Amino acid sequence: MLATLAKAAWAGSPGLLPLIFLAIWPSIWPQPADIEADKKLAANNAPTWAKVLFLLSNVPYLGLTLWLAAQPPMYAHPWLPAPVQAVCRLSAMYATVGGLVATSSLLMHGAQLQMMDGCCACIGSARRSASGKPCRPYSDDDHPLHRRSWQVVWKKFDFACVLSTVVVPGFCMGSAIPIGCLLPCSPLFFIGQRYKDRGEVMGYIFWHSAWHIATAFAAAFAIRTKMNMES
Repeated sequence: MLATLAKAAWAGSPGLLPLIFLAIWPSIWPQPADIEADKKLAANNAPTWAKVLFLLSNVPYLGLTLWLAAQPPMYAHPWLPAPVQAVCRLSAMYATVGGLVATSSLLMHGAQLQMMDGCCACIGSARRSASGKPCRPYSDDDHPLHRRSWQVVWKKFDFACVLSTVVVPGFCMGSAIPIGCLLPCSPLFFIGQRYKDRGEVMGYIFWHSAWHIATAFAAAFAIRTKMNMES
């Protein structure tokens, strides 16, 4: 049974995509508890250098975007209708997906760690508003783009972009692409989530940065491997 599933995945069957959705949905869809965990991270206020390095961990996604844009026509399932195959072969489509992931990640994590201080200033380890009172992350005291309502928007945007990395290559090339990208890297994501849930901002930054870097390289490797297999 397992051998059949593995063979179907690497042969390009999109039938495993619903299983991937079920596996990743609870972890990346924004839940109220997730927003509360973000508030803990923001309250602990990582050093500015750590925040900057965290955002720079998205640079590999930008590199992946440029690499995808420079690729020759991509592989597409031969059983797809010709017009759909034509779209699936567009390297620009894959580059767009990569660019959206990079953009959404920058926006979401920038708000998550309160990169734009607005009326709040970093004074030692405490965030204080213009009135001198402690600043409450994601409240009306904070920068408009850091408020709870916007953080939910950024998270949903990020979720949609991550989902596109499963749907597009999974539908056009086969389930092996998202499986090959997400599965080996998933421990980094879940370890980072544990640190996030505990409000340990530096541990979260380290492990989630590793997730960004690893998934970017894994995506390139999975796509290149598929292209080589079908060439």
